[in-house]
Formats: sequence, C-alpha cells, structure tokens
Amino acid sequence: MIQTDFIGKELLKILEKGGSIVQISRWASDLFSANCRELDENLVKVLECLLRMEDDPQFELSREELYSLAHKLIDGSEDPFKKD
Repeated sequence: MIQTDFIGKELLKILEKGGSIVQISRWASDLFSANCRELDENLVKVLECLLRMEDDPQFELSREELYSLAHKLIDGSEDPFKKD
C-alpha cells in the first residue's frame, strides 16, 4: 500500500527538478492508475486533484500550493488541502 509520505516525497522531488504541471499531472495519473485499488480515500482525493491540473488552468495549483501539499503529505496531515 502506498503511504502518504511517499507521495509527498515523490512530489517534492518532481518540484525540485522543475517539473511542470503536465509532468506532475501525468505522474499522478500513472500512480493512480497503477494503484487505485490500494489507495485510501485521502490519497485518491490528492491524486485526482493533481491529475486534473492538466485538464484546465482553473484546476492548477501554484508551485507554492504544490510545495505546501507535498510537505503536508510528508508530515501526515489529515487534511492536506486545509489552508494554513
């Protein structure tokens, strides 16, 4: 089973390498497709949010929001989308 902190760490790696919204979205889509039966409800929500970013600019998170999300996932936040 994929852990929340794993997704946060992987997202952080992509961001630190300068990954684009499209790269992040496709990574999330691949991860979701390969593991959809093993994901808990919170991770499904996170990955669906990330994979939708490619669909329309209104769904995009800023780099700041993506970094915040990654750190909240690493820290095990119960609601990683809750504003600080």
